[in-house]
Amino acid sequence: SRKIWIPIMLFRNTDNNLQTFVDSKANIIVKKMGTFIKSSKYEVRDTAYYKGSENPIEYTREFHYKFNCQFALQLYPFDTQTCTILLSKERKVKNFIELVPNILNYTGPINLMQFTVLDWKIESGPDEADYDVVVTIVLKRRIE
Repeated sequence: SRKIWIPIMLFRNTDNNLQTFVDSKANIIVKKMGTFIKSSKYEVRDTAYYKGSENPIEYTREFHYKFNCQFALQLYPFDTQTCTILLSKERKVKNFIELVPNILNYTGPINLMQFTVLDWKIESGPDEADYDVVVTIVLKRRIE
């Protein structure tokens, strides 16, 4: 069987710090960007070895979790809210992996029942934070 180790990520602002997992809905791709070294003539199988540092692993999966967000309601019903998703590495693997926030695709509707999604972004968390990546979503209340 083919196996690849995937580190667990924690969603910091969920009840009980929910985490990622690998199942049949997960999509894992090794992006072959570096050069490979061929196996020696003494190995039974002809194999290409790639350095992990040159060939990132891309993990994608859709999660349906509830995140804790604090809303500022002073300007209700003309308010704009910012909600975040805080991701962190497990403590035991912090020195072995690097999270690189790159592309965030928002595929949901722009107009929700009570809000319009104005903006979304993904970026690295500050060095002193207990999270590594933050996804920020800006919502404007709909008045109709």
